[in-house]
Amino acid sequence: MSKEYDTGIQLYWVMTLNTARFCFNEAQPIKTRHPERWRGEGKAASDNGGGTRGTSFFQFLLSFFASTSLLQTQTICRIISVYHSQIGEHLVMNYQLWLSLGFLPVFAMSEDPIREWILSEGNATKITRISSIGGGCINLANRYDTDAGTFFVKTNRSIGPSMFEGEALGLGAMYETRTIRVPRPFKVGPLPTGGSYIIMEFIEFGASRGNQPLLGKKLAEMHKAGKSQKGFGFDVDNTIGSTPQINTWTSDWIEFYGVHRLGYQLKLALDKYGDSSIYQKGQRLVKNMAPLFEGIVTEPCLLHGDLWSGNISSDKNGKPVILDPACYYGHNEAEFGMSWCAGFGEAFYNAYFEVMPKQPGFDKRRDLYLLYHYLNHYNLFGSGYRSSAMSIIDDYLRILKA
Repeated sequence: MSKEYDTGIQLYWVMTLNTARFCFNEAQPIKTRHPERWRGEGKAASDNGGGTRGTSFFQFLLSFFASTSLLQTQTICRIISVYHSQIGEHLVMNYQLWLSLGFLPVFAMSEDPIREWILSEGNATKITRISSIGGGCINLANRYDTDAGTFFVKTNRSIGPSMFEGEALGLGAMYETRTIRVPRPFKVGPLPTGGSYIIMEFIEFGASRGNQPLLGKKLAEMHKAGKSQKGFGFDVDNTIGSTPQINTWTSDWIEFYGVHRLGYQLKLALDKYGDSSIYQKGQRLVKNMAPLFEGIVTEPCLLHGDLWSGNISSDKNGKPVILDPACYYGHNEAEFGMSWCAGFGEAFYNAYFEVMPKQPGFDKRRDLYLLYHYLNHYNLFGSGYRSSAMSIIDDYLRILKA
């Protein structure tokens, strides 16, 4: 067992044994007797009156563990949240309580770079509330309400800043096109306990995923505005889900897509599953797919890169918003590679092609761009996606007579 785990067990039992003495009055918990103390409303917890012994106990207990450096701030929060959900929920979610305990200023300022940035470069003087708003299968997400506005913060406890740096650069590139709305990135950095964070603009979402024709139009405008003089790729490698996405600048699209998209995923499948069949057939496709691009011009344009329904929303005014990108400069048709779970309808495509005209052979190349994402899902989530990927490969090998 780790030192933090052992200490956490000790902390839990100390809290449990003292709950009756410090936290209850007539068998009612502090939260029930004094809800204003947990919401950060009304009198401060240090005022005289019933229930202050409970907060004094927490102040002593938390300050003790912090001052002896046995636990980091986030670890204390995590332990309390896990072992005493009623108390932990409010300790983690409401900075006002921490402030009322006189605990936060002692050490959180030196160990919480998110709070430091918000209270300096974010132009806030106080954080009024922190709310968990879920997150995906990779990151945690929180809303920070302040007197200077609201910030959206994602954290990852195991992956360093490079993942969020790639996301921030992608968001910044899309934002600079001034076409479709994206969260504006503000800050990326490491967490003192390991992992990383990204602070960005908080966008209040509307009730739906937005207007399909408007989404198609705005996406096409972004593709048209976001051009690259360096070729196909991106300034940094990033991630597609949690899979590394290699973005080495390449002058030729067929080479880029064959090596850094299909080829990379095929090698992952070989290394992870020993799947020599999909690897060998996939490589045959890569070597013979050039005829699918005959008679068209492929120009590098800025792609979101992971455009599925979970990364599409609308703001409170109904305008489309796209988020969580895996950006790079590529062939515009590659943007539709996640269309199998994006819900794009005829109205979307009609509006898109009014701005970016459809090129000959679009329908023949469509599955080629689905293949990259099916392979990625195979590598991320297992064999359930293998048959879809293999079916596409087999179809193309038959069409191309390869």
